[in-house]
Amino acid sequence: MRFGIILAAPFFLFNPVYAVIDPLPDWIGYVILCVALSRFCDVNGHFDSAHRSFFRLALVDALKPFSVIVIFAGMDLSERSTMMLLATFVFAVVELLLAVPGFNDLFEGITVFSESGGGTEALKGARTRTVRIMTTVFLIVREALACLPEFAVLSGQGYDDSRFDWSVFTAFFRTAAIMLCFVAGIVWLVSAVGYFSKICSDGEFFEAAAGIFRERIADRPGVQIRRRIGFILIFFSAFFLLSADFQIDGMNVIPDLLCAAAGAGFFLTVRRLGRRWIDGTVMSSVYAVLAAVSWFFSYRFHSVYNDYEVQRSAAAWNAFMKYYPFDVASNILFAAVALLMIVRLSGIAADHCGYLSASASEEYRENRRLEILRSVAVRMRVCGALTVLSAAAGIAYPWVTTLKDLVIGRIFWAVHLVLSLILFVASLSAYYFIKSECDARYMLD
Repeated sequence: MRFGIILAAPFFLFNPVYAVIDPLPDWIGYVILCVALSRFCDVNGHFDSAHRSFFRLALVDALKPFSVIVIFAGMDLSERSTMMLLATFVFAVVELLLAVPGFNDLFEGITVFSESGGGTEALKGARTRTVRIMTTVFLIVREALACLPEFAVLSGQGYDDSRFDWSVFTAFFRTAAIMLCFVAGIVWLVSAVGYFSKICSDGEFFEAAAGIFRERIADRPGVQIRRRIGFILIFFSAFFLLSADFQIDGMNVIPDLLCAAAGAGFFLTVRRLGRRWIDGTVMSSVYAVLAAVSWFFSYRFHSVYNDYEVQRSAAAWNAFMKYYPFDVASNILFAAVALLMIVRLSGIAADHCGYLSASASEEYRENRRLEILRSVAVRMRVCGALTVLSAAAGIAYPWVTTLKDLVIGRIFWAVHLVLSLILFVASLSAYYFIKSECDARYMLD
């Protein structure tokens, strides 16, 4: 049932957070929790609620690195402390609103299912209740200790010079908070790992869960197909969303490496439906390497030079030509991967979309099938055309910005961004159409 992997999650969650900087990313821990509950969410409603909460937490926590980039790259030095406080407070509130109910649902699901499914380890004494309380307290303490040191910046603002400026001790407050949080995290880690180890040794608990899972999911192939297609569509839309270039000082806030990772996830999931996947996975891997190299050289260029200096300085020209060829190759690979994804998704839609009633006439069934294929083809052609235009604009705007005209280059960048966002909307249109037709095809499951 994959539940054993849950033992790794606490090791990513117990560590202190330095404002919004997380040394061991929490989103990895939440992804592990989602994987551990991926089959249990079909067994009990509480597990399903916990799974949704942890999935949202993973998405929220994955935004922390981007907030750090925005704060340090897009804000003046005088604004950074205040923005750090704002970002830390917002993330803390959102995480508490999701994490506390998520863990409560997890422990409630373990308790309820143990009572109905014959499990014994979770019901011994007050074991589950104790760990639930410790988890709630730890989550609150962890977020509070991340926020409190940042409030010192408020004492240094305003026009009252008689007030003491506590912001000079912010580094000390952060260090003290990290030490306290580390102690609390160790205590929680020991209790959580010990508790989940006991649950993992409960054979009756997992036998009952496996039996219900086989009855509801494993013996119903239509449900599995719908799920796999759902994951494929998520990767498909995420690929185009992550391709958008949101820039600060010439740097892309969302590295194209994440876009390539979504492409690789698409093809690895396509493999489960028997489609060709090796070529797409290889292309996505090459795209990831080129995107990483392009981002690295772009960072080196933009950290030293402005775009207009390329026309005036040989050193700036050389720095620009180190990253621009990789940027061109990265955009070409983006288009190639996207077009291959469109081809693969079109084939999947042809095989698994649309309810074809066995009692209907052969002519009606054929006409219905052709109607579905035409609708899918229109959406895929729109995505393909926008992909080519977006890649062309992505290649053009750095060249125009640095070697032709800065204003026109910014217009090209804006066009590229708008095309990327329209492309994402088009992918969502395909997402909902294919998903609804797939659900209709396998609605009896």
